[in-house]
Amino acid sequence: MKSIILLFMTVLVAAGSFCSLSSCSKEQAHIEKIVLNSHTLYMVVGEEIQLSAELTPPLAIPVAWSSSDNEVLTVNDEGVVTAISKGTAIVTASVEDVSAQCQITVEEPAKGI
Repeated sequence: MKSIILLFMTVLVAAGSFCSLSSCSKEQAHIEKIVLNSHTLYMVVGEEIQLSAELTPPLAIPVAWSSSDNEVLTVNDEGVVTAISKGTAIVTASVEDVSAQCQITVEEPAKGI
């Protein structure tokens, strides 16, 4: 019986050690840096573009996306930016207290001659 209890306790300790070495929960993860695939963009009204964020360390946790001016452009939960009207806005990607930004200028489409 003592060997079964000892084995059970060994398994519990090993499982706890594994979680402390890996990222078993969001609370254990700490993002050091976010790098976006672009820092400055130019778009045309109606255009869509996909932004992506690389996390350091590379963890599979959600990134919160936001636009500084939803009348100029919007960004969805996957980082897809849609140009709405002429102007400039900042898209921010954030996780915990770490963020990165991309400045986007939106222009009207060229008119035909």
